[in-house]
Amino acid sequence: MSDLEGATNAAKVLAETSAESNKEPVVEQRQEESPKLSKSAIKKLRRQQEWEAGREKRAEIRREKKKQKKEERKRKIEAGEKVPSQKKKIREGKVIPSDMRIVLDCGFDDLMNEKEIASLCQQFTRCHSANRTALHPVKFCATSFGGRLEARQDYVLRGQQKNWSRYHPTPKSYLEEFPEEKKKMVYLSADSDETLHELKEDEIYIIGALVDKNRYKNICDDKAKSQGIRTAKLPIGEYIRMSDRKVLTVNHVFEILSLWLEHRDWEKAFMEIIPKRKGLSALDEDNSREQSIDEESNSQKVEEVETEANSADEIEMPAEKKLKTTD
Repeated sequence: MSDLEGATNAAKVLAETSAESNKEPVVEQRQEESPKLSKSAIKKLRRQQEWEAGREKRAEIRREKKKQKKEERKRKIEAGEKVPSQKKKIREGKVIPSDMRIVLDCGFDDLMNEKEIASLCQQFTRCHSANRTALHPVKFCATSFGGRLEARQDYVLRGQQKNWSRYHPTPKSYLEEFPEEKKKMVYLSADSDETLHELKEDEIYIIGALVDKNRYKNICDDKAKSQGIRTAKLPIGEYIRMSDRKVLTVNHVFEILSLWLEHRDWEKAFMEIIPKRKGLSALDEDNSREQSIDEESNSQKVEEVETEANSADEIEMPAEKKLKTTD
């Protein structure tokens, strides 16, 4: 074999090797671009697509129901029937602002889906509403505030939240916002071993702003303990009996704390705020006698909670308004 033929063959081998090596990254790149989904992921994706496809129909149903309610109310008024006032209920008594601080820890934005973010946004509005009509309005702070929750609130409320009294949202964590008051902090968690018996004006009560349908066990309790912050649970079992789990929504916890400041009575606060659907019954001092709930006083609360699961449908954000998150 001549030197020329040998050089030619070597060049061919080198070219083939180079071509093979160049093919591998292309295959890997395609695999990265089209990862294989698990069965559960496919089902989840299909459910999301079905939910997205039904938006217009749900919106039409809501509009029709709203129209029917409006017409029914008008008919009753014209017929001289008594109809309940649509004005917000203002509690009777002298309003004395409290120095107590309630913090909503918003550091769980990446753990919630879009429907849960929408639900949490609505719960924030209910917290403000409860604080606005309270006899002892507290200082209401949202820490680690940002991400999709902030975007959702800006879109839904159109900046109205900037005028909320005694409300302070901040991107800082509670440790950064109150650097010298760590010993005064109490992180409320249903998983805590300690029970909260009374509220103190100088303490900071932290509520985990998380809608998780009980997916993340002990997440708030573990977070607080890792930071050296005291945790405590509401004394629900000492005053009432619940057939359902003792995990409440953010606004329910906020409203219970607000009512305790007004009545200094846990049982009264629980019975007024916790929805009837949780199988609620009061206990007497000996924990032996059950009392039935006043259905009329709780009916409005029940209706609000039962519709909360569909709260994400009430105001749909355009796709370009939503912030993307990585799994």
